[in-house]
Amino acid sequence: MPTSLEGKIRARIRDEGPVPFCWFMETALYDDEQGYYAKASFTTGREGDFATAPDTGPLLGATLAEAVASFAEEPGRLIEVGPGSGRLMQDLLTTLDPDAVGKLEVVLVERHEQREEALAERFEDAPGQVRIIDEIGELGPARSFLLANEVLDALPCEVLQRTDVGWDRLYVDFKEGSFIEHWEPASDELVERLAPLQDLPVGNRYETAPSLRSFMESIEQALDPGLALLMDYGDTFEHVWPRRPDGTLRGFHDHAHASPLMHPGRTDITYDVDFSRVQRIAEHTGLNVASFGAQERLLVHLGLMRIAKEQDDLLTAKQLLMPATGFGARFKTLVLDHGDAAAKANLQVDLDDPNLWDAGLRDIQGR
Repeated sequence: MPTSLEGKIRARIRDEGPVPFCWFMETALYDDEQGYYAKASFTTGREGDFATAPDTGPLLGATLAEAVASFAEEPGRLIEVGPGSGRLMQDLLTTLDPDAVGKLEVVLVERHEQREEALAERFEDAPGQVRIIDEIGELGPARSFLLANEVLDALPCEVLQRTDVGWDRLYVDFKEGSFIEHWEPASDELVERLAPLQDLPVGNRYETAPSLRSFMESIEQALDPGLALLMDYGDTFEHVWPRRPDGTLRGFHDHAHASPLMHPGRTDITYDVDFSRVQRIAEHTGLNVASFGAQERLLVHLGLMRIAKEQDDLLTAKQLLMPATGFGARFKTLVLDHGDAAAKANLQVDLDDPNLWDAGLRDIQGR
C-alpha cells in the first residue's frame, strides 16, 4: 500500500504526466511531512540508512576544532548548514576551549520544524548559545566560519544524458506499480544553465543541482569576512563523469544500495558532487578557493594523527583515512574564502603537498 507521499507523486504523474527527476528528489527528501530528511526520527550511523564521517566518533569534530579555535581568536559566528543529528557541532563545541566558545555565536541551519525540535533538545545543555534558523538567507553579513558536511550531494539534482543531437532530461513516470525512468529532450535553457562545459560520450549521464548557484550566493552574503568548509564525496568533472557512463545517482536504504526511485520518503537519494562546477560558481559569486583536495589530507594537515594519538583513538583515524570506509580520498574538502579568513584559520593550504603525510607520521611518532 503506497504511503501518502508516494500517493502525492503518483497523483501528479496521473494528472500532469511524467515529472522532472529534480522535483521527484525534492519531494522525496524534503516534503514537509513525509520527506526523508524532514522526519524527527531521521538519523545516520547504525540506526540510519547510511553513515557519515561524524558517526565514526568525536575525532572529526575534535580535528576541525583546531581550525575553529584559530578563527575564534576574535569574535565571530560558527554556522553549520544541514547539521543532521547535530553530532558534528556537538563534538566541536565539546572540544573547544570555553573562552573560544564564548566568542562564537553558534547557528544551525535546518529547514524542517520537526528536525529543529530534535536539534533544540540535543543542544539544550550545550556550551554557549545555539540558535536554529530555517535558511542561510536569514543571516546578515558577519565574520563567519561556515560548515557544510554532505549538504551539496543532497541538493535536488537534474539528470542529463548525452545523445547524438544534444541532451535528454530525466523524468519519473509510474507504470505497472513502479516508478520508472522516462527521458525527454532537455530544453535549450536547461542545457545552457546546467550541462557540463566539457563534453561527454553519447549515452553518458551527468548530475547537477539547479539550486547550487543560489546556495553559493547565500553563503557569500553571510561571510563578511569569513570562510566556508564544504565536505562531500565527489571530485572535479574530469575525474568522475567521463569514467562513469551510468552517472553517479544512487539511493540508500538500510545501509544498502537501492534504486533512487524506490520508496520515496524512505530511501536516501544522492550523487557525486561536481566540484569543478562548485568552484566555478563560487568564484563567480565573489568567493575565492583557498584549498581543495582529499578530506583525509586536510584532516592530517589540521593534526588528525596527533589528536588521535592523544585520545588513544588511532582506529577512528584509520576509518577517516582509509578508502575502504568511504571517508578517505573519495571525500573532498573545499575551503572558500571571503576576506582572507581562511589563512587565519590555517585552512589556506596546498592539499597536494606530499609533505602533509610526512607531518602526519611525525605526529604519530611524537616528533
